[in-house]
Amino acid sequence: MKIDLTPAEIDMLEGLYACEWDQVNYLQFADMCESVYTDHSLDKNPQTNVSEVPAYVDPRDVLNDDEELIVHACLQRIGYAVFVRRLHIKPFFQDKDRTNSGWVTTTRFRSILDLQQLTINDTEHALLCRRFAKRQNEVNYAEFVNVLKNYSGDSSVF
Repeated sequence: MKIDLTPAEIDMLEGLYACEWDQVNYLQFADMCESVYTDHSLDKNPQTNVSEVPAYVDPRDVLNDDEELIVHACLQRIGYAVFVRRLHIKPFFQDKDRTNSGWVTTTRFRSILDLQQLTINDTEHALLCRRFAKRQNEVNYAEFVNVLKNYSGDSSVF
């Protein structure tokens, strides 16, 4: 993943991890970056429950109140259809998730919903993608299915 940093942000990072002789402490920087995704004590305690990857929401992806209402209505409609039709929706997402990561592309997400005749319009699709996409062009279907459980009222269909 490419992260575009401004020159000011690069200077800030260099200052934060600066060490003597006009160099950067890369090991400290790498340890800090890895600490977001892993626990360094796993080798000594392998049965430790590792928390999920933190979700960092881009401020541009925060939904306003009107958008939240649209997403809420859409999820209620989809949840009701899933409950009434007793759909097992998660396996369809898992079939298209080749790496078993819990993520599918936004177009694949839409096609799976269309395949199950859970039709959504373009606005709803864009809002659902903003709500459940923490990566560019990918939707966290695992989170989507977990949220949909609450809207369907029955977790046994998942």
